Amino acid sequence: MERSQPFYIYGIDDKLPIALAFAYGVQWTLFLFPAILTVTALCAEAFKMSDESRVSFVQLTFITAGLFTLVQSLWGHRYPVIEGPSTAHLLTMLSLVPYGISSIQSGMILGSFIMILLGALGNVSFFSKVFTRNIVITILLLIALSLAPHLATSLSEAQNAYSKESQWVFFVFSSGIVIFTALCSYHLKGLWKTLSLLIGVTVGTVLYSIIGKLDFSIWEKASWVNFPSLWTPVSPQVSLISGVSFTIAYVAVLVNILGSLTAIASVTDRKRLNSSLRRSLILNGLSGIVCGVLSLVGLVSYSISPGVVTSQRIASRYAISACGIITIAMGFFPKVAAFFAFIPVSVVSAVLCMAMGNQIGAALQMVSSPPFTQRDGTIVGLSVMLGLIISILPTEIISSTPSIAQLFLKNGMLSGIIISLILEHGFFRKKSEVEKPNEQR
Repeated sequence: MERSQPFYIYGIDDKLPIALAFAYGVQWTLFLFPAILTVTALCAEAFKMSDESRVSFVQLTFITAGLFTLVQSLWGHRYPVIEGPSTAHLLTMLSLVPYGISSIQSGMILGSFIMILLGALGNVSFFSKVFTRNIVITILLLIALSLAPHLATSLSEAQNAYSKESQWVFFVFSSGIVIFTALCSYHLKGLWKTLSLLIGVTVGTVLYSIIGKLDFSIWEKASWVNFPSLWTPVSPQVSLISGVSFTIAYVAVLVNILGSLTAIASVTDRKRLNSSLRRSLILNGLSGIVCGVLSLVGLVSYSISPGVVTSQRIASRYAISACGIITIAMGFFPKVAAFFAFIPVSVVSAVLCMAMGNQIGAALQMVSSPPFTQRDGTIVGLSVMLGLIISILPTEIISSTPSIAQLFLKNGMLSGIIISLILEHGFFRKKSEVEKPNEQR
C-alpha cells in the first residue's frame, strides 16, 4: 500500500501489528487523561456530584470518547486524530449550571442536530469564508479568557471551607504548578513534551497531599469492574438560552474541527479532507446527542495530533482505533475512574491554566502571519473586550433587561463571538476587489 508520506514508518492507511497497535494506542490514550481530569474536576464541583456520580461521570466519559474515537478513525474523518471533551462545551455547561441539568441536556441535543445538518449539507467552503482568521482568533481568546473566573475560584480552593490564609497558600501552590507544567512543556523533548500536562497533574497531586487532604474514600468505595450507570436522570427540558448557547458552542467546535483536520491533512493526506470534514461533522453531531442524553461534556477532534504524528513517525489511523478500544475498556473499571475523581480541583485548574495560556499564545501567533491591520485589531480587540465585560456584568443589571437580551448577556463568550461576526462581516466588512480599482481612479 502506498503511504501518504514517505518519512512515516506506518502511513495513514497502514495496518499495524497487534502488539504495536496496542502500544501506540496506550500512548494516545494518555493524551486524553488531562482533558478528562479537567472536565471531571470542574463539572463535579459545579454540579455538586456525589462520589458515586463522579465515578460514573468519568466512566461514561471514557466510554463515549473511546467509542467516537474508534468510529471516527474507521468510518468518520479517517485521520489519526483523537476525540475528547471540548473546552467550548465545558464552558457552556458551566455557564448554564443555574438553569439545571435538564436545560443543558436539551441545549446540547439541539446544537448536535444543527451540527449534523451542517455536515449533511457539505458546504465546507462556506465555513471557511464565515470563520475567518479574525473570528478564529476571537474564539480562541474568548474560550481561554472566559474560563478565568472559574479558574480563579478553583486555584485558591475558594469553593471549599478553607480559611482566607489557606486559600492564599493554595493559590501560591497552584501558581507554582502552572509554572512547573509550563517549564516541562518548554524544556522536555519528544514524547515527554507531549505528556507535560499529565506530568503536571501527577506532581501537583503528590505535592498537594502535603498542604491539603486527598480524599481516598472514592477509591475505596469503587468496585473493580462494573457497567456504569447514569450520574443524573435523563429529563431534557426545552430552554431557549441553552439552545442558543450550545448552538454558539458548536460554532467554536466547528472551527476547532476545521483547524484540527486541516492541520493533520497537511502532514498526512490532503485528498480526503473534504469528504472527511462532512463525515466528521455528522459523527460529531451524533456524539453530541449521546453526550446530551448522558449529561457529559461534548466531544471535539483534538489539535495535538499533527505534532504527535510527526514526532513518533506513526501516521496510521489504526493506532487511533486501538486507542478508542483501550479507552472504552477503561470505562468499565471503576477503580480507574475513581483515580481521576480524587485529583484535586486546584491541581487540574493549574494545568488547565497553563493549557489555556498556550491557547492564547496560539491565537497571538496567528496575528503575525500575515500581519494584523488596524481593521483586524479593532475587530478582535473590541469583540474580546466587550465579551469579557458582558461576562462580568452585575446580576442586577442583567436581570433588568428584556428576556431576549438576557440570552446573550449571561454568556460573554457567546456575545463576543456574535459581536466579532457582526464586525467582520458587517460594520468592518472588507471592500471587494472590484471596488478597489474604482477607488484608486
